[in-house]
Amino acid sequence: MALKRKRNESGQVLALVAVVLAGMAIFIALVLSYGTLTLRVMHTMAAADAAAHAGAMEVHVLPNGRIETSRRAEDVAASMFIEQAPSYARLRSVTCGLVDEKPYCDLTVHIVSDTFLPVSTNVNVRAVLAYGTTRGEQ
Repeated sequence: MALKRKRNESGQVLALVAVVLAGMAIFIALVLSYGTLTLRVMHTMAAADAAAHAGAMEVHVLPNGRIETSRRAEDVAASMFIEQAPSYARLRSVTCGLVDEKPYCDLTVHIVSDTFLPVSTNVNVRAVLAYGTTRGEQ
């Protein structure tokens, strides 16, 4: 009579569970990093949009009705963004001028999201002053 050997296959499920859990942890970290960056971009864009509009509204109306941008436009936009910006946003550049005879301001902002995976991105915002938009008693 031959002796039957008992097959011992214990531990295979443990290896599979370990691999699946590691994959899920990486996936969750990616999702949280992406979500955090998206939220930070939305908050930064709100501040940058307000600052760009403030810079675009710094205009001079000439006697002939033409509109010129003020020399202070870039300073106004930059200072307003710095006042409102979240701590993770850094102002890269501000450019104001005329496009199609309308005042505009461009802001470029760098955002850093240092969650599980450090990621960063740049956001560009342009505000163009529409006809009929005034501030105060203008």
